[in-house]
Amino acid sequence: MEHKDIVQYWVTEAEESNKIARHLFDKKDYSYSLFFTVVLKNVKAFLGKLGV
Repeated sequence: MEHKDIVQYWVTEAEESNKIARHLFDKKDYSYSLFFTVVLKNVKAFLGKLGV
């Protein structure tokens, strides 16, 4: 798997986590919304370490 494929995978995962977090927030399920937000931020941090 090439570097760009790995990065694209994580970008896709981050986008999906963001959708889930927004949906949960809209449903007032704040604890799980926060969890997915934290996951999303960690993925972004990981991508930042890769230099993306």
